[in-house]
Amino acid sequence: MDIFVDNLPQDLTDQILFDLFRIYGEVTSATVMRSWHSGEVIGMAMVSMRDSGQAQVAVEKLNATVMDGEPIVVSAFSVPPVV
Repeated sequence: MDIFVDNLPQDLTDQILFDLFRIYGEVTSATVMRSWHSGEVIGMAMVSMRDSGQAQVAVEKLNATVMDGEPIVVSAFSVPPVV
């Protein structure tokens, strides 16, 4: 299951993100998004977890978790249907 994470701190690394989610199950990837131009973290990330049940628990437990004084937003990612 793919998970979208928003409102992340600027100093977050892929490894910190991976470690945060692996508490809830097997993480297959954790990628912090960066600006194409500057390489700086843009405050968003994608996480993939093998088991959808574990991923749902991670979403429920981590959504609104405070990092660096701000709540992060964690939600299941889905691609809107093409019309």
